[in-house]
Amino acid sequence: MTRPPKKQKARPLAQLRADWKKSAIDTSRMAVDIIESLLEHARAAARAIRARVAAVVDVALAAFDVTATASSTAGTCSPKLAATSPSSCAAIAATPT
Repeated sequence: MTRPPKKQKARPLAQLRADWKKSAIDTSRMAVDIIESLLEHARAAARAIRARVAAVVDVALAAFDVTATASSTAGTCSPKLAATSPSSCAAIAATPT
């Protein structure tokens, strides 16, 4: 079996969004105004979700917790296990030594 081709260089989110929008317009059978409307509805939903989450979740604290957990599991949890079963790695990190 051969290796899959290497990933492309990372692109800015704005460019990805523009490419996705162009692809949706080029490949779908929907009118451009319908696609624009769907995008606006998705953006409005995302704003509403972010507003609700921001009131409940301390994003900075959550980021700190993720970083602390990742740091404490480095070397004890393989990247493959971490990717497929994050809860297992969290359990390993929580186990007293």
